[in-house]
Amino acid sequence: MLLILLLLWLAGCQSLTPPPQATVNLGDNIQWRLPTLNWVKAPSQRTQQVVAWHGDSRWQLVGELGFDREAMTLTALSGFGTFLFQARFDGQAITVQRSALLPQQADPAHLLADLLLCLMPQQSLEKSLAGEGVEVIDGDATREIVKGGKVIATIAHQAKGFRFEQQQLGYGFEVTYE
Repeated sequence: MLLILLLLWLAGCQSLTPPPQATVNLGDNIQWRLPTLNWVKAPSQRTQQVVAWHGDSRWQLVGELGFDREAMTLTALSGFGTFLFQARFDGQAITVQRSALLPQQADPAHLLADLLLCLMPQQSLEKSLAGEGVEVIDGDATREIVKGGKVIATIAHQAKGFRFEQQQLGYGFEVTYE
């Protein structure tokens, strides 16, 4: 009887332990623990055209991005409407569903984190990166993520979207809002 009570108590303690916070490698030994979505002011839903590249490979897709203070979800379809992936961040963990059609080097969880780098307000982003020695430099229409004078990523805002380049990991994407 005592053993059963002890096992039940231990099982209860395990359920109280929160899951580990989602972490993404930004390059240059930066492990970014993704922040909660408490910076989101109002729910948003956007359909966007995306051109992505990695080295010499290029892909075109349609993305549906939705987020609020509870979750951020990105769903991607090919230009022909075929499901490629869905990535969801609930402020704690990222879950991913991917099609076999999605190239192996494409990482939906990483893309979701990249969108956070693009969309978060500067102050919230700086706070979430504080322990990594990273600076967030916002200009008129640009944002640079910098560590030790080395540019990690660049975001260039455009009239109807933005361009993201991850210099450390060799990929990028351009987003055009519909």
